[in-house]
Amino acid sequence: MAPRALPGGVVDNRLASLGRTRRVVLRTPCFQTALAIAARTEVIVTAPRSLVAEYARHAPLVMFPPPLELPEVRFGALFSASRQDVAHKWLRERVAALFPVKAQRKRER
Repeated sequence: MAPRALPGGVVDNRLASLGRTRRVVLRTPCFQTALAIAARTEVIVTAPRSLVAEYARHAPLVMFPPPLELPEVRFGALFSASRQDVAHKWLRERVAALFPVKAQRKRER
């Protein structure tokens, strides 16, 4: 499974650098869908360890390290500087609190 709606990505790029490919049987734009399908079938999903660990608490999944070295994947969040209402700020703070790395504020002009 490829956890994106588009071809390519971290796993496919790494396999290509080794002259290898994989057979993708399903593409989905979100990891949760891929993990739900993996819990009910015999497919293999490459997904962030923290997400799999959380999902495996509620679904019959087994987690293994990947058989090849994969680069660290970084996630980010973007929002308009004009969105300063209290509810939006509260939501951003709750989301940022879920991650151990302090959010870096970048501003380009």
